[in-house]
Amino acid sequence: MNRVSIVLDRNLSAGQACNVSAIVMGQLARLESALYSDGLLKDGSGVSHASIQCSTVVLKAKGSVQLYNFVDGIKGDPNIRCIVFTSFGQSLHNSPLEYEGGISGSLAGEHSIVGVVVFGEHNHVLNLTKKFSVFA
Repeated sequence: MNRVSIVLDRNLSAGQACNVSAIVMGQLARLESALYSDGLLKDGSGVSHASIQCSTVVLKAKGSVQLYNFVDGIKGDPNIRCIVFTSFGQSLHNSPLEYEGGISGSLAGEHSIVGVVVFGEHNHVLNLTKKFSVFA
């Protein structure tokens, strides 16, 4: 069984936390087909429901430095999928070309990380993220 952990900078507002979570989870869903079931799940009334296939939790980090150190420590792990979102991305609105150029032309750590999503085997992700607390 797999697990998804979204780790956010604790200084984000509720709206920013929701936005960053949606962005990193959306990117992960595009890359990991096993994250959701293949078909559309509907109830008896015909209402569509999300059909996620693994545990998902949202956690908080002390700030962007802790997030960077976390990412730096797991980036070579072949059993973990890791995706970040930065303050640079937060500063742009409907500017995908500017975002792509700014990210592809930079080095890790050049932009403050505000959110990370990690995906992998349940216990492995749980062990990697146990230092973070639940985002509330």
